[in-house]
Amino acid sequence: MFDTAIIGAGPSGSQCAYLLARQGHKVAVLEKKPTAGTKQSCTGIIGKECRGLLPPGVDGITAEFNSASFFSPSGIILHVEKPTPQASFIDRKRFDNQMALAAQEAGAEYIFDAATETIEITGRKVIIGASKNGNSISIEAKSVVVASGFNPKFTRMLGLGQIEYSATGWQTEVDTNGMLEAEVYFGKNVAPGFFAWLVPFSPGRAKLGLLSRNGGAALLQTFWSDMYSRGKVTSPITETYHGAVPLKPLAKTYNDRVLVVGDAAGQVKPTTGGGIYYGLLCSTIAAACLHEAIARDDFSSKMLKKYQDEWHKKLYAELKVTYLARRAFQKLSDKQIDNIFETVSSKSIHEELLSEEDFSFDWHGKLILKALKYPSLWNPLGLLAYQIRHFHKQPYYSP
Repeated sequence: MFDTAIIGAGPSGSQCAYLLARQGHKVAVLEKKPTAGTKQSCTGIIGKECRGLLPPGVDGITAEFNSASFFSPSGIILHVEKPTPQASFIDRKRFDNQMALAAQEAGAEYIFDAATETIEITGRKVIIGASKNGNSISIEAKSVVVASGFNPKFTRMLGLGQIEYSATGWQTEVDTNGMLEAEVYFGKNVAPGFFAWLVPFSPGRAKLGLLSRNGGAALLQTFWSDMYSRGKVTSPITETYHGAVPLKPLAKTYNDRVLVVGDAAGQVKPTTGGGIYYGLLCSTIAAACLHEAIARDDFSSKMLKKYQDEWHKKLYAELKVTYLARRAFQKLSDKQIDNIFETVSSKSIHEELLSEEDFSFDWHGKLILKALKYPSLWNPLGLLAYQIRHFHKQPYYSP
């Protein structure tokens, strides 16, 4: 019997597997795909703090960024730049495979082409039923970690409900005309309530994509057409990828013998939809909690609640502020967004925020709260400013 079975070989699942296996625990990882690194809808941008969590030898980095440009609906440009790189682009296929290899070298057993179908919690163990190459297999473990990405099937199966709020990321790869920095675009004709991006990842190549709740395929085509007409993109769309992105965490991410991590738990930045860093952070906490549970042979809900308590200490306030910002931002008109850009640009607010010693690519809540200290932003921000300044009074886990 395994100490822990992990469903999903993405970064969160492999991080948890690596940390548990290197401490001598018996770990199995079930992955429905033939290999790790198949998620093509993820842009793959991580910050400096995220790199510090990676196992030795893991990076997958193909480009680094110290600047970016943001475009308002009417074309107002905000350029942000720091002297040193603040973010890196990773090749997700290489990165995920490096993470899986690190876990395997530490002693974790990976079972690929194994699609989990059932998870049964009994008095003394977890029984996982999966299909592998057309055959049914059964895995027994003392505990299970759900790291399957955004898949409500498993959390509903385990009595943990489902994530209430999500969007869909749409993306393709294109040739570009010598781009050197990431570009982000706003507006109802581009990505209503969200944003679109053009991110170079190697010389002459970039990821073109957007977040949307509806009509993403058509919006992606329209965005590509705009970038092509401007000469920024020089090749047609040949293949597109899309995937659901949770923008709010589960209310409960633990149960008897169960923990949920990463996208499956909704541990994702509501501002950008990025989940790699928070997933790694929370899977590290999950591994520490399970290490203690294995040592005590106590996999009760009371014991595993420590996992949620710990990740809430680190992320709850951050996720709450940025979630409220996300929901409020969706209500802004193009004119209001333009007004925000004009105010930030005319007052050089973005430059002041960038100069803060604790500026971080990964912690947007701090940046948002600091921006709201500027009275000149209160009027153009409107509802957004009000809701975030009073975030502690707002419900979070209700729909």
